[in-house]
Formats: sequence, C-alpha cells, structure tokens
Amino acid sequence: MDNLCPFFKEKCHGNECIMWENEECLIASFLKHISEVPEEGLPSTEVESEKSGMILHREEAEVPKWLKTSTPEELAVEILEFREKEFPEEEEKPSFHTLSRFYWQNKGVERFFLPAEAQLKIERANYLAERQMTKDEDAKKKKRLAEEKEELPSLVS
Repeated sequence: MDNLCPFFKEKCHGNECIMWENEECLIASFLKHISEVPEEGLPSTEVESEKSGMILHREEAEVPKWLKTSTPEELAVEILEFREKEFPEEEEKPSFHTLSRFYWQNKGVERFFLPAEAQLKIERANYLAERQMTKDEDAKKKKRLAEEKEELPSLVS
C-alpha cells in the first residue's frame, strides 16, 4: 500500500479510494486489460488519433453503388421527398436531425462507417436538404403572417 497513485499524485489509499474494488485499483486494472488485448481480433483499418497518439481500429463499410453515382443535390431532393412521403401531416414533421437519421437508416446506410468522401457527400446532401426545408418553412410563415395581417382588421372590429 506504499504505492504512489499516478492519477492523484499521492500515496495509494487502497479500499478508501472510490476507484478501488475487489482489492484492486480499477484504473490500473483497466489499463492493464487494454494493453493485453490481442491485435489479431481487431479490424484491419487503423486510424491514429492526433490527440492521444492511440491507434483506433474500425472497419469501413462498402459504399453502395447508388450513393457513389448520386450527387448531393439529388440526395437532398430524395430526403425532402422522403419527408413528404413519410410525414404528410404538417403537425407531425420531425426535426431535421431525426428525419436525416430515418432516411439513411431506411436506405440501409451506416454513414459513420463509410469512407470520408462518402461521409462528405452525405453531409453536403443533409445541409442542402435542411437549408431547403428552412426556406420552405420561412416562406410558409411569411404567407401565413400576410394572411393574418389581412384578416386582422375584420377580427378587431
């Protein structure tokens, strides 16, 4: 118990420490466990984190052919069409984030495991679709305000 705790820079407090369980330091045992993970069980693609210097492993998904050939503009139109088809009622329109998630899941695309160029195309399509949705909503609000402004004198009298 005369060990120095490298995390708190003081003498190890043993079972008095909140990071102590089953006669063992949880932090030290976790780090020991991580260092013992066999490399043959990890996926092949390696990405090095700039901040930590750790190598993270992930397997990239294959980009569907239709996604490779589509432009961000075409995908944005598809997202907006999906919105109108799936959520025809004005009151039940989801947020854009939710809509985007539904659309890509419906298409079977796990966008965070795609290569960077495919992710960029998806982000661009999302941006264009969201911008168009905002423009449409603003136009509807302006139209409604103009109509209400015309009706106001008759309602007041």
